[in-house]
Amino acid sequence: VLSAAAWADEPVTYPLWVNGEQFTAEKTTINCGEGTAVYDAANSRLTLTDAAITIGGDRAVGIAVDSNAALDIILVGNNSISVDGSGIQTNDVHITMSGAGKLTINTSAEIRDGISTAGEFTLIGDKDTKAIPELEILASRGIGIASNKTVKIENAKLTSEGLYAGIDAVNLIITDSTVKLKSSQENCNAAFIREGQTED
Repeated sequence: VLSAAAWADEPVTYPLWVNGEQFTAEKTTINCGEGTAVYDAANSRLTLTDAAITIGGDRAVGIAVDSNAALDIILVGNNSISVDGSGIQTNDVHITMSGAGKLTINTSAEIRDGISTAGEFTLIGDKDTKAIPELEILASRGIGIASNKTVKIENAKLTSEGLYAGIDAVNLIITDSTVKLKSSQENCNAAFIREGQTED
């Protein structure tokens, strides 16, 4: 039986890993090359500032999320994920990516995707502030963006190339954006929209 003091020494961990490290209540900033990844748990916000993510850790994932809560990713400056695995991988999480920065994801691992989520993925800019996020993905042996729900691109720039598809989702919505999608595999689609059940 552990004493109260022993329990008090247990660190509070968050279900979010970046560059092979897990965020905790005491460690909310993770160094990523010359840049940083900073997690605001109260607002479920991850800010990437000139982050170079090159370590996938045990999961072989640049950014891994285990919770089912929404996650906001803010891009500042020039960021990159280059790992021998998936770039971003989540459960049934609604990921929203925004900001005025850029993120480049490059993965060459077999059947690994640039972004893989059971939830929704939204890339959105701000018309008022002219903050236009830019996302560039190359998944040479997988899928650029794979979602079991909806992918939304609004006021943003997206280039996504995968072996099997640039985007594979149940629903795709593109508004006021520059989008380039490509599949390098013969007889595969740049965008493959699957039949499935979506939420209202």
